[in-house]
Amino acid sequence: MTESKFEQKWSRKAEARGWFALKNIQTNANGWPDCMYMKEGKVFFAEFKSTHGRLSKLQEYRIKKIRENGFHVLILKEKL
Repeated sequence: MTESKFEQKWSRKAEARGWFALKNIQTNANGWPDCMYMKEGKVFFAEFKSTHGRLSKLQEYRIKKIRENGFHVLILKEKL
């Protein structure tokens, strides 16, 4: 399954549970997580990776900075 299909499947499940899913298509900061999820004043970010996918150094940096600002970031990896 591609990262895109994995992300879509996960987002549909989150939306079914009442989360608003926002796909980050283009931002002014490269390396930003793929999606943002919001519900009842809570926000978290998610980066999706295929089975063999890896975070780039820039993604690692962005995730570190987001977490330092008090937000949760999930790194979701597709199983074989």
